[in-house]
Amino acid sequence: MTTSDTKNPLIKQARIIHYQIHQMINELEYRNRQSENSKSVYRKNLLEDSLHYMRKNANVLLAKLSSAQQIDSYCYKMESAWLIRKAIRELKNDIKSLELSGFAIKNQSKVLSLEIEQFKNLFAPWVKNIQPKTGEQDEWGFI
Repeated sequence: MTTSDTKNPLIKQARIIHYQIHQMINELEYRNRQSENSKSVYRKNLLEDSLHYMRKNANVLLAKLSSAQQIDSYCYKMESAWLIRKAIRELKNDIKSLELSGFAIKNQSKVLSLEIEQFKNLFAPWVKNIQPKTGEQDEWGFI
């Protein structure tokens, strides 16, 4: 992490989301261990799979954003932006799936929705400001 990372509002917001997702995961894993015997196999598998993907997507969000800030390549930044958007969308889907399946996360879900909305408000202008450098080439022909 560089000094600029700690001052960048977009990265700060991504860190907040990352932290809150991991807090939610830890709480759900703890509650699952406490009531291990009462869970159906389906609910147990749903929870394990959802938490795995939530952890992965929270990490993708932060890693791709941090690296995109450091690498001066239009193609890399745009690819990272797409992966970040995908990770956020999958996080929202997993949270909603857990909520609809009866896991008690409504309060955390509301807080995360607000944090994600704040992130989107910072993210959209960042993406719009990504511009290819003069003469930058992409071997796949995107620019």
